Amino acid sequence: MGRRRCHGTVCRILKRIVASNRDTCYCVLLPAALPVAVSLQVVLSMALVTSGMLRSQGYRTLQTRTAPVRPQVCRPVVAQAGPNGATAPAAAKQAKPVAAPAAKEFTNINKFIVPKQIQQAFVAAWRQREADMQGQPGFMGFNVISEGDSYTVSSSWASIPEWEAWSLSEECRRSHLPQGIWQFVPAKGEGFPEDFVPFKNYDEPVNAKY
Repeated sequence: MGRRRCHGTVCRILKRIVASNRDTCYCVLLPAALPVAVSLQVVLSMALVTSGMLRSQGYRTLQTRTAPVRPQVCRPVVAQAGPNGATAPAAAKQAKPVAAPAAKEFTNINKFIVPKQIQQAFVAAWRQREADMQGQPGFMGFNVISEGDSYTVSSSWASIPEWEAWSLSEECRRSHLPQGIWQFVPAKGEGFPEDFVPFKNYDEPVNAKY
């Protein structure tokens, strides 16, 4: 495109020279106009080159420079040797499932004051309870210890929930001790007191004593 414009300009200059000097011979004018045309062509070429460079420089300045995005690479973690030569785990291993704690055995202990005239009925009531306990899951043993009018009754179970299941059973709820006896508040860890039996002491609050 640049060369065609340059030739067109040179031609127009020559035409103007020819038009202004119609009576002059072309053979005389042509050698005189040739240096001028060549000079104009050089100037126009330099102007075109300069404008092209300026446009190119301006285009470069308008371009935004963005840093290339590097893809993330997941590298495996290599196990490192410890001070004694033992290698540490390369990555956090899956946590092993924590086993549920084993059920803890439980013994429910009750202490009573039983007058002499109702001791036989008291022992008979507990023997009937022992027979009912035999068919309950988790039952492990039963014991009655007497010293005068003091009685200590204990029943052993494989776990607290199994003892609670017995205490809520129909057989236990139907069984009642004879009237006229007293009980002590169970110490911590001895279990629950007996229902419908008055307390001899109130030194500790009456509540669950697991």
